[in-house]
Amino acid sequence: MSEKIVIKIGGDLLKENLDYVISDLIKLYKEEKKILLCHAGADIVTAMAEKMGKPQIFTYSSKGYKSRYVDEETRDIYSMVVAGLNNKRIVKEMIAKDLPAVGISGVDGGLVVADRFEKAMVIIEGKKKLKENYTGKPSKLNVQLIEILWDNNYIPVIASIAISKDNEIVDCDSDRLSNAIAVATKADKLILLTDVEGVLDKNKKLINHINKRNVELILQDVTGGMKTKILMALESASEGIKQVIIASGLRENPISKALNNDICTIVTD
Repeated sequence: MSEKIVIKIGGDLLKENLDYVISDLIKLYKEEKKILLCHAGADIVTAMAEKMGKPQIFTYSSKGYKSRYVDEETRDIYSMVVAGLNNKRIVKEMIAKDLPAVGISGVDGGLVVADRFEKAMVIIEGKKKLKENYTGKPSKLNVQLIEILWDNNYIPVIASIAISKDNEIVDCDSDRLSNAIAVATKADKLILLTDVEGVLDKNKKLINHINKRNVELILQDVTGGMKTKILMALESASEGIKQVIIASGLRENPISKALNNDICTIVTD
């Protein structure tokens, strides 16, 4: 049985260079591995929104988690950029290297149904306001669609938007989505490619291994999106994913090196 590998591509890779990732995908595809890519590209969304005259609002929880406030207009921009520009750029580059990529979003084929977070507390002009929100958490996946693509030797490239139970398009965090896909497809490995070597401690030293016994201490030293990555990675490991790897995508053979546990953070249960 072919090994199933879910790979999340971080936004900085989309801004910088996909050559290393795609070159490595060629090797894996020739080895007949079942590959799936998941992505967002939030920084590109922010830049495009500002060009369109829509400054972005970000909120921070008491534990330091950063999230984008997504109203209806931001949702539309997010969908255009993530499922449109970003997704098709990745597919274009893969097709150019004879990789049979199929770009879809979580909306297509009802691939990802999400529980919508309908309201969000945001600070506008110094005042807290409860506002309409268009983000969601994956709750149901159409695994059959992924299996059809895999069985016909395609590589799914999935943009992180979803359809909510009340039939709205919602922004879906790509770390959460890649976790949900890995668990639903019973993937062998989940690789989170980012712009750093892995999880770094407060002294910028690489942490090689994280599990549920040391995670609380480690979370005290990390901020922003890395906290979400760690928690989602731990959740994947607890759901039966053999190995979750957080590694840099900005190096030669980034996927192969991650699979060989070369300069990365490994997350296990």
